[in-house]
Amino acid sequence: MINTVESRTPLIQYIDIQSSELSISEVARQLKKQNIHCWSKRGVPTDDVTQKQLRNILGKVLLVISKSEGGYKNTALSNWNTDFHSLVNEFSTPIIGDKDGSYFIRCAGTKRNNADTSDKADVLILDGDSCINNNGEIVPGAPEPLLVHEVLKSLDIQHVIYTSHSNDIGLHKYRLVIPCEYSPEQLPILLDTLFKKLHEANVMLAPVPENRTWSQPWYFPRVPDEQHKGLFEFYAHDGALLDVETIYQEWLVQQPEPESPPYAPHQSQQGENLTGWRNPIKEFNQSNSVHDVLIRNRYIKKGKNYLRPDSSSKIPAVQVCLNCADDVERVFSHGGDMLNDGYAHDAFDCYRLLECGGEW
Repeated sequence: MINTVESRTPLIQYIDIQSSELSISEVARQLKKQNIHCWSKRGVPTDDVTQKQLRNILGKVLLVISKSEGGYKNTALSNWNTDFHSLVNEFSTPIIGDKDGSYFIRCAGTKRNNADTSDKADVLILDGDSCINNNGEIVPGAPEPLLVHEVLKSLDIQHVIYTSHSNDIGLHKYRLVIPCEYSPEQLPILLDTLFKKLHEANVMLAPVPENRTWSQPWYFPRVPDEQHKGLFEFYAHDGALLDVETIYQEWLVQQPEPESPPYAPHQSQQGENLTGWRNPIKEFNQSNSVHDVLIRNRYIKKGKNYLRPDSSSKIPAVQVCLNCADDVERVFSHGGDMLNDGYAHDAFDCYRLLECGGEW
């Protein structure tokens, strides 16, 4: 069994963690007010604060996530208030048992679904399940966990890695857990950034859909027997918190200016050339907004966008388009719903697709 914990300074026992109300973002704000550059790859300047003082501050960072003592079928959750050192203690030693059992998720919640879980996550999880070979094919078995650990350590990113129940000789399987605070919208950006860093280092870990599923359950470390317990590997690096805000802002700067989205061409309607003819689509749009139609079809407004019903990613991928050439309000979907057909849709089109099965 391999068990490696690395830190820039000796581990200091965190105190009063359960009673702390400070989130990661709040600690970051406090540190910045004191001109403590906690995100620097060079580490914290010693003339700003001693390492022990910083540890005492960071010791109050509360990771608020959830866990379940039952197996996969038990969707009831309880809050798990933890910190990095507690994660190290929890994940560094496996128990012998079946694969299905207790698990955790990335955020707080009462039930394992998108409606009953928080929109703020405190840990980012990458599933080490497969890799990309030299032909660009995804094949079973991830790169060695030590290689992933070395890349993240070189970037000074705080993380833990533990091998999973399916890990075996010549078939690497593991979980990578990174403490950081982020939203559903930021999740795919963070994942893409981390995979890019790994691939640039020639560590060809393959992305899997579970990484992007907001309420995905992740099993605590378990092994099937004593023999596999000897194969268990654990790595941890007590580095800097992943700088989510900088990654997100850099991504925004790289995005192209939004263009006017395409919308379905006009289809002639029977009788539209007759005197006194009234356009039913235009009148519908005058009486109903896009918002009205989406809300009554169980879409949820999230900021400027809308979240479709039963979304697994919890990312609001239906965006309002205010720059259509004809000044008609429309929405454009990037998600897995009926509105995602390559066109932007006005209120009537949303009604036609969502309530009439696409029929006129």
